[in-house]
Amino acid sequence: MIPKQKIAHIYWILLLFLLLTSGCNTNNEKSISIQQFISIENISAGSGICKTEEGLWVIGDDSPYLYLIDDKGETQEKYLLSKIPSSGQENYSKSIKPDFEAMDVFNDTLLIIGSGSQAFTRDTAYVFDSKSRKIILKKSLHNLYHKFYLQGDFPIGNSINLEGLANDGKFFYFFQRGNVCGNNRIYRIAKKVLLNYLFSEKASLPEFNSFLFDLPMINSNQSGFSGACFSKEENTLYVSISVESTDDVYNDGEILGSFIGKIKINNKMNKKFEYWPIKDSSEQFVISKIETIYITEVNSSEIIFFGLSDNDNGKTGFYKLLLH
Repeated sequence: MIPKQKIAHIYWILLLFLLLTSGCNTNNEKSISIQQFISIENISAGSGICKTEEGLWVIGDDSPYLYLIDDKGETQEKYLLSKIPSSGQENYSKSIKPDFEAMDVFNDTLLIIGSGSQAFTRDTAYVFDSKSRKIILKKSLHNLYHKFYLQGDFPIGNSINLEGLANDGKFFYFFQRGNVCGNNRIYRIAKKVLLNYLFSEKASLPEFNSFLFDLPMINSNQSGFSGACFSKEENTLYVSISVESTDDVYNDGEILGSFIGKIKINNKMNKKFEYWPIKDSSEQFVISKIETIYITEVNSSEIIFFGLSDNDNGKTGFYKLLLH
């Protein structure tokens, strides 16, 4: 007979193991490989990418422009969004940049949002019609972001830092990057409700649900959501997750690596989800901060993404990534 003390010891070991493994899980049956990499010299700090019939649209977090590029990374057109005084330069300084961190498309229309990590200059939304090439709406999201903060259980001294946006036709999903405070959270708002709030001056602040997620770590450094897209074929959200060694959301840190994750959409949005590290042929992390992903092709055995990286060097990395 096993002594009760030993049984209790085994029980606590098993419980600890379950707690440590109840967050996110690596799927060893699949992996991410890099099919193509292009350095885009004329777009700094790429942070959002999506596609319409016209081509690939790109934003950068320190640029006032929206870019239309081809699949080789060549800029075809660009359109000025932010009119913060910039003396005509292509990129803004950190202190005044609009910090465009996320973008998604609906009905040939682009919704572009700032991160909110600094009040007023970083909490503006733009709605851009890809057919007419015109801005059809500009609106401050300051009050909505503040509501996110108040209902997001943030530690004192931390701030909102929204870096991903996606919609599945019914809901919009805003992705809070919690690489510093650990508060990696998804805010979900009904699509009709959000659009009414954006386009109506009299609309009240929208109600939303929020879901907290456990994300992987590299060398004891917490990762954070950095981008997102929706897979219609799987009714699933795919997310980019990146890790850097930094103590706050404002200043950049040493880049340690990135992941791609898969989150199933449901009413509970379980913390537990699959993820895959982005590694090279030597099984080492690719030292790149993947800021955003967009699904370009899906078949029965693999998914192809376009991804952008911002390595804080004034350029944008343009990736073709294969999940297989």
